[in-house]
Amino acid sequence: MFQCRFKLFDSIATNFSWTNASTIASLHDSPFTCISMGRTARKHGLKDVAAYSLDCLQGELDVDLAFLKLREQVLNMSLESSLALVNSVNLSCFENRQKAEIFRLKAKKYEELGVEKAKSNQAYCHAVQSK
Repeated sequence: MFQCRFKLFDSIATNFSWTNASTIASLHDSPFTCISMGRTARKHGLKDVAAYSLDCLQGELDVDLAFLKLREQVLNMSLESSLALVNSVNLSCFENRQKAEIFRLKAKKYEELGVEKAKSNQAYCHAVQSK
């Protein structure tokens, strides 16, 4: 279903002259479709499909879509890779609720590792304080 939606969006973008790059980017349909397909694939245990879907998103995204992409990537990656990604994120562009979710994901990954209880507790504290 998502592939059909993606093809339809591409067809509209290529066949109508009123669509230019800025108009297409403002519609947010293509990035939303990729993120939704990645989320669905992850929930069905298809990690390769989820990673491929998220990798299709190249270029600039608005803050909300960038956050959704980051969240899905963290949930889809291995523990070490997801912690490295979360630790490398610049949090200054995100809203407080998004920062709280990033800290919660970080705490969850530390908790899954089982060896970083102090870091996990600290991340949970940051999550609560960010809201």
